Amino acid sequence: MNGNGDSKIKFKFGIILILIFVIILFFIFFTNAELNVAFIHHDFLNGEWFENLDYRNIESRLYGFEKWASIRYEIDSNYTNFLIVTTIKTLVLLDENELSDKIEDIIDSMLESGIILDRNSKISGERFLKNGHKSKYSIFDGIDNLKKPNEKVKIIVEVWNCGIKGNSIICLGFSQTTDNNHNNSNINTIYWEKIVGDLSDSFGKENYGKDDALIYNVVCH
Repeated sequence: MNGNGDSKIKFKFGIILILIFVIILFFIFFTNAELNVAFIHHDFLNGEWFENLDYRNIESRLYGFEKWASIRYEIDSNYTNFLIVTTIKTLVLLDENELSDKIEDIIDSMLESGIILDRNSKISGERFLKNGHKSKYSIFDGIDNLKKPNEKVKIIVEVWNCGIKGNSIICLGFSQTTDNNHNNSNINTIYWEKIVGDLSDSFGKENYGKDDALIYNVVCH
């Protein structure tokens, strides 16, 4: 009798554990269900930059437990300039090492797409954004030979975690700095400054000191 009683107790205990596990999974799913997509308010686009809806991408996997969305901002000009803001939601918020890995993954993808990066030009660091988050970034000079030979470009990959919404944010900024109006010999940084500027002159340039730059004003919560 004691054996049968113990078996019934173990069976009931196992059922309870399974129910608790299912409840936890449902709790995680529903708290993780909504993806709050990071974006840039139109006030900071200054009527020049715009979202290219052809590049908007929202995907999920693992039955919706992992989700991500990308928004691409561009400007109509003689120069190629864009900023991609990607929001990622996972079951567990990415740690700093995983965020750093994301930077390297994106850099590798740029190399695979034909961008030649000057590894010696790399600048890495941290800064505070207007949303209060501390980000990590890497900046490279490079050459884009896909459209025109020796097209000089600058690239930034910047990442941070938004614990308030449980999301990770990845920004990829790309700016053509060759001035095509001067036989590809001069450097034009006006669009680059719009992508990376902040009020703290984080990159050591006085003319970057502005509060309407794009990455600096990403809204993530």
